[in-house]
Amino acid sequence: MTRTIDLGHHCVPGVLARLGALAPLPSAGILAGQAVASALMEELGMGPGVYNDIDIFLAADAAKEAELESQAHQAAEAMRLGLPVAALDDYRALQMGEHSDLQILGATEEGSLNLVWCKRQPGKLLNSSTVLYSFDLNAVEVAIDLQSRQLSWTRSFEYFLKTKELQVTSLMTPARTLLRYFKKRDELQAYGKDDFVVDLLASWLEYWSMTDPLPLSAKFQRLAERYAPRFSGAFQLDPGGQALRVAEDWVYPDGMEDALAQASGESNDSDSMTRLVPQMLYGQALTRSTQAKSELEEALAEFELAGEDAMDCSGGYVNVVQMSLDLLGHEYLADHKTSRHFKLVRKTVEDHPNMAGALFGLTLDEQYQCIVDLRRRAKREGGHIFGLVESAALPVDMWNQSHRDAFFERIEREEATAVLCEPLFATYDADGWLVKELTTARALRVEGGQMGHCVGGYSSAVATERSRILSIRRGSDATRWSTVELNVDRKGDATVSVRQHYGKRNQDPHSENKALLKEYLALECTRLGMSLKERRNPWELPELMLD
Repeated sequence: MTRTIDLGHHCVPGVLARLGALAPLPSAGILAGQAVASALMEELGMGPGVYNDIDIFLAADAAKEAELESQAHQAAEAMRLGLPVAALDDYRALQMGEHSDLQILGATEEGSLNLVWCKRQPGKLLNSSTVLYSFDLNAVEVAIDLQSRQLSWTRSFEYFLKTKELQVTSLMTPARTLLRYFKKRDELQAYGKDDFVVDLLASWLEYWSMTDPLPLSAKFQRLAERYAPRFSGAFQLDPGGQALRVAEDWVYPDGMEDALAQASGESNDSDSMTRLVPQMLYGQALTRSTQAKSELEEALAEFELAGEDAMDCSGGYVNVVQMSLDLLGHEYLADHKTSRHFKLVRKTVEDHPNMAGALFGLTLDEQYQCIVDLRRRAKREGGHIFGLVESAALPVDMWNQSHRDAFFERIEREEATAVLCEPLFATYDADGWLVKELTTARALRVEGGQMGHCVGGYSSAVATERSRILSIRRGSDATRWSTVELNVDRKGDATVSVRQHYGKRNQDPHSENKALLKEYLALECTRLGMSLKERRNPWELPELMLD
């Protein structure tokens, strides 16, 4: 059963009025989670909501950050020693995972308000998208930015409103998610595929060899005792009930291990896969994907796009289409299915490979409308528009006009106060060549403008050190010859890899530039104690679950 719903910013005044009657709301912060979802459901006439508390996400100042990090350190040490940790709240558990854009420091209560304190990211404002993407259940993925009064929600939340099916959307904290799932199932009286959820979470832990017991706070210990009969076939409580682990006699369900391997591809980046895997496996994706692939091939053939040129032109293009098909099924190709749509998506991801992440999960028509809007913006404001999306956008930012508008408004506010990172790579100035790392928003914007490509929009990626940008110049006037995007991975054996290297207007750089870059990076890696790594495009994955 599905419902017709009318979500939009017109709902915000009513939602804030309902929540404001329960507790005084601050003027800034991200209001998100169950209370917002409940108030919105009541506003839409979809029945009474569930109000446990009102979660507001706030950026911690230096003093609050020091206080909360000290508490977290004490809690972690107590857990290491096997001591009870009553202070470990529902949100600090997220700190034990890794999320590139959001780190939860802890929470404090003020009456009905639950203030969730987040670590400030350099040059980046706390925003609804990163908060929503840290959530693990579709029923709570809705937020209001209290400063801009913008309403944001995920496609998964809209699916919940239409179907009342509770789904797991992230595998970042499996034990917490398992218990929250059953708690929300009961509170919301929602439908859910319980056996699938239990096996999915157990499979994820087993696949990534997370065999150590998962410690539970006092709150989650009580939930574990209550819901143990529902997951006893796959999980077991340690003596004393303070930790949860996969049961020793549990085995993978048929096909689940292979599906996880295919969905994860060859990537070791478990963080980026924590949202991808459940989306790919939900809704019988394993059996639906063959039909989805057939539909794609028929559509490509219909518009004379089939064959080696279309399917192999870009790993990013092929996989963003196939993966979106796996996630959305028939809905992906609904309404608009023309050669213009396919060609524009292909051309865009060829030119901007990192756009694949922002387009994944959108329907073909939504991908097309998004790209058309971005092209219009780029014509008015400059090519850096695509760089902003590549470096900072999540799918939730791009899938309708109001979300895109809110994204660019936030980016403008961020850039007004942006403080980017300190340089890591040394400046090379010899033999008529200059290699220089770009570390300010202005330097990136000038580089992008003069080179005719999108690096001007990479402020967010540089500020959070997800990217390092080099400008290669030549001659007495330091004419710009090419631009390089580097990735520095400090996990384990520290490595440096080249993500992109382009000349003007995204042309292939001259062979002299390539040779110089290779020599420069070899010297810098030696100086920094790092190794140079050949990088694979993360979107050039095997065909996911399509065999």
